[in-house]
Amino acid sequence: MATDPAFVRPVRISFIAFIVALLLSACSAIDNRISQHENEFKTYPPDIQALIKNGQVRPGFTETQVYIAWGEPYYRGGNQWTYPGFDCKKFQAPKDEWEYRRQYQAAWDEWQDKKKQGHKEAFIPPSPYKEEQRCRRFVKNYLYFERGILARIDSPPTITWIDRDWDYNR
Repeated sequence: MATDPAFVRPVRISFIAFIVALLLSACSAIDNRISQHENEFKTYPPDIQALIKNGQVRPGFTETQVYIAWGEPYYRGGNQWTYPGFDCKKFQAPKDEWEYRRQYQAAWDEWQDKKKQGHKEAFIPPSPYKEEQRCRRFVKNYLYFERGILARIDSPPTITWIDRDWDYNR
């Protein structure tokens, strides 16, 4: 069946489509924004181009340069742009009862098979917990522009949560 052209052709096409999708997803967001503003980007001095490619901004950048380097801000109001940061925590959460029962039964059956073959190891049940990660956004930077030029970058002295209703304990 593996040599059947009717079978091989769809597999080959799906493999090629997968490779193309993989290559397209490898392009970074900064590279995509650079290609959107390619003509303007080429006019920037080499040191500015290097900063933008590394995702860095500094006072004196234009709004377009900041957009290319950091992307769309979370909030854009007048001469102030707000960019978020992310606070992520990993923790152990209980598994769903049915998920745990399935895993326990599979481990039990495997242990029973090994026991019949003469293995003398003890039965160790699976962990009833799984690792989860939850993230919430906070205000990381305020950017202030004067006549379209970045004047200053401020970071708030205390954490200002964007996702105020988010709770890690959920």
